[in-house]
Amino acid sequence: MEFVSAIAQRHSIHRYGPEPVAADLVHEVVQAGIESGALYPEIAVRWHIAWAGAQVTRALRGQIGIPRVLNAPHYVIALSEERPGYMENLGYRMEQLILTATRAGLGTCWLGRALNEANVRPLVPDITAGEHIVALTPLGYADGSQTAQIVEGILRWGANGVEEQKPLPGIASHYIWTVPWTGGDGDMTHVLEQVQRAPSWSDTQPWHFVVDERWVIATVDHRPRRGNVREGKVYYRLDGGIAMCHFYLAARARGWQGTWMVPEEAEIKMLRDRYAIPETHDVLGIYPVQRT
Repeated sequence: MEFVSAIAQRHSIHRYGPEPVAADLVHEVVQAGIESGALYPEIAVRWHIAWAGAQVTRALRGQIGIPRVLNAPHYVIALSEERPGYMENLGYRMEQLILTATRAGLGTCWLGRALNEANVRPLVPDITAGEHIVALTPLGYADGSQTAQIVEGILRWGANGVEEQKPLPGIASHYIWTVPWTGGDGDMTHVLEQVQRAPSWSDTQPWHFVVDERWVIATVDHRPRRGNVREGKVYYRLDGGIAMCHFYLAARARGWQGTWMVPEEAEIKMLRDRYAIPETHDVLGIYPVQRT
C-alpha cells in the first residue's frame, strides 16, 4: 500500500482485540519513525515501545478527551527534546510512523493534547532533562466484534459532529491569502486533498496553505481553541506538522522533488507582507514546487 492509499484508509481505532502484534512488525513500524524525514533534523526524537499495553491504558484512565475504550496490546510513546519547532517536527515524523502502521494493517489513534505527561513518564525509562512525552499511539489490531463496530461508529460520528472536514477553499489560498483555492491545477488539488484528510484534535484543522507558482507556504492558526495548548505544549503546531507530512508524501507520490524548508524571521515577515498572511497564523514552512 502506498502512503496516499494509507492516508485515505487510516482512521482512529478506539477498540482493539487482545492479539499481540509480532515483535518484528512493531519494530518495523518504529523503525519508520526512526528513519522518518524531519522538519528539524537537529531535534532529537525518541520512540519508546510499551509492550504491556495494559500499563499504559491504566495510566491514561480518566484523562479528559481520551476514550475509555482504548485497550491496545501495545503503545508507541513519542518523546522529543524541547527546542523551537519541536511540536511540528514531532507531528511530521510521527505521522509517517502512523501511516506505516496503517500500511501494515494495524490500528492507531493519535493521543496528545489530552495527555497528562506526568502519568505516563514512569512508564518510560531514562527520560533526560529537557525531553518530553509529546504524544503516543496505541498499536494493535482492531476489535472486529459487532459491539466494537457500534462503539467505533458512535465515536466517529461524535468526532465528525464537532466540525466537518473543511472544504479546500477553507484550508488553501491561491497566490494571496484572501483568494480561496478553487482548483484549476489537478496535481496540486490532489495533493491538497490529502492535506484535507490529515487528522487533528477535534477535527479543527487549524492549518492553511498558500499556493504560489514557485512554492507553497504552510501556516497554522495559533488562536486558543479547544485546549490546543496543554502543559505548555502548542498542539496546534503538532497538527500543522501532520498536515505538512501529508502534503509532502502526496507530492512525492506525484513525482515532485521538493522538501519543506523552515523560513528565517526575515523571510516570515516578507511572506506575511507579500501574501497577506494574518498575524493569527504562524508560518511553519515553505515547500518549493519542483515538478518532474
